[in-house]
Amino acid sequence: MSTLSKNIKNRKNLTEEEKVILLTEVNRVCPLCGTKLIYKKKTRNLYSFEVAHIYPHSSSEYEKELLADAKRLSDDSEDIANLILLCPSCHRKHDKYTTIEEYYTLYNLKERMNAESNCKEHFGDYKIEFEIIEVIHSLAENIKNNRSKFVKLEMSAMRIEEKSDETLDVFVKTTIEMYVQLYYLSIKDKFNELEKDDEGIFDLIASQIKSFYLQLKRKESNKSIIFEQVAEWIFVQSGSKSKIASQIIASYFVQSCEVLT
Repeated sequence: MSTLSKNIKNRKNLTEEEKVILLTEVNRVCPLCGTKLIYKKKTRNLYSFEVAHIYPHSSSEYEKELLADAKRLSDDSEDIANLILLCPSCHRKHDKYTTIEEYYTLYNLKERMNAESNCKEHFGDYKIEFEIIEVIHSLAENIKNNRSKFVKLEMSAMRIEEKSDETLDVFVKTTIEMYVQLYYLSIKDKFNELEKDDEGIFDLIASQIKSFYLQLKRKESNKSIIFEQVAEWIFVQSGSKSKIASQIIASYFVQSCEVLT
């Protein structure tokens, strides 16, 4: 028996549920090239993806040596944590690693997907008060009608820098800073209005967001992922039609309370 055949293990057949999980992780497109992985033909949905193993299912001797010290997402190559969906073309390109960089391209993509999936497990466990919707609607109306010239927050008053570390991606950090500078004072004014009718509502909303943040922090240390998931949670819980508005609200709470500390 050849060395190669000795290395070959039985491949796992994915359940329909596992296919749905993997398709959701990549938003139904190839994460490397953007090709659709599922398409409709008449009344049927057809799959156009292949299951790729991050750490090889059947390693060649060269791959074993190449990846000897590489980080792994699971000790079991058939674990769903080690699987990612690719289009057939990209799968062919990445089926056999020739450099460690090729391996870490897929490893880093999947590591982030795993982290985001772990965060989303808690979306339904934490609720947010209805008043947050008023804040989002007020923000949208102000922007749409250009009703108020937004007063910018002075850069010296911003707290983003002191909460930043190497896990806060420069683009995420810049986005937070921009949203805080442009919209912080306007959102604060809206919360002050709500406080007149319902004293303590800001503290209640802030405590809900802080509780959700602390839960994410227990599982995830990457601040870019945490921020994005807090914004996504606000988007889901508020029923907002705008993910950008939810990111603006999340940025406000980075500035005003303990999110990302």
